[in-house]
Amino acid sequence: MENELADFDLDEKNVLINLHWPMEAFEKADYFRFHEVLAAKEKEDRLVDPMSLL
Repeated sequence: MENELADFDLDEKNVLINLHWPMEAFEKADYFRFHEVLAAKEKEDRLVDPMSLL
């Protein structure tokens, strides 16, 4: 559990510094949706169904 809290703190630090969000905005944001958005890949970087190539 301690590592998860440290990860959450690190995420908040990165958002505050790199995205210039106020702390209140991060704390009100949907944490899981936020990570889905940050993990989004460009179309050319996404996995392709090999059957679609046939």
